[in-house]
Amino acid sequence: IEYLKNVGIDAVKPDIHIRRLFGNDRLHLSDNKLATEKEVLSIIKQMSIVTNISIIELDSIIWQFCASNYGEICGAIPKCNKCLLRSRCNYKKT
Repeated sequence: IEYLKNVGIDAVKPDIHIRRLFGNDRLHLSDNKLATEKEVLSIIKQMSIVTNISIIELDSIIWQFCASNYGEICGAIPKCNKCLLRSRCNYKKT
């Protein structure tokens, strides 16, 4: 997938960061702890349609929001005090 993105194909790489963010103990866009790759693809596609932002841009924004040495907001150890999505998140609420 990374190669396809690098040559301009509008694609998403459903890595651990995005799968965790969409999972049931974060944004609960999936019933699983980690959203499946198929769920990530579907969610990002729907988000792209609603926001009119390309899939590749959404993938990059969300990945940077989570990834170490980038935004690092919702990584393995989230920084909830800095997160603008915390009111919609299930982290530590259960």
